[in-house]
Amino acid sequence: MKIVYSKHADKRINQRGISERVIDYILSYGSCIHTHGNSKFYLKKETIKFLCSEDSIFIKQNEKQLLNTAVVCDENTVITVMKRFKKIRK
Repeated sequence: MKIVYSKHADKRINQRGISERVIDYILSYGSCIHTHGNSKFYLKKETIKFLCSEDSIFIKQNEKQLLNTAVVCDENTVITVMKRFKKIRK
């Protein structure tokens, strides 16, 4: 499935300096909660520790972004990318 980025998402990605590979990683391995009719994906510390054995170089280079970024999607469209400041509750 091809991921489409909204104009708003493109703007936020550029503003925040987040690579598309980080976003793809979060969408592939992240946890998901449903909020306001959309899906919010994020990575937990435990997940990153587990994945570190598979792709340690990428994770070490991008760990801060992986932990502090949430991706909001509607179907296959990324609506926005935002920084996580608080723990995400289900």
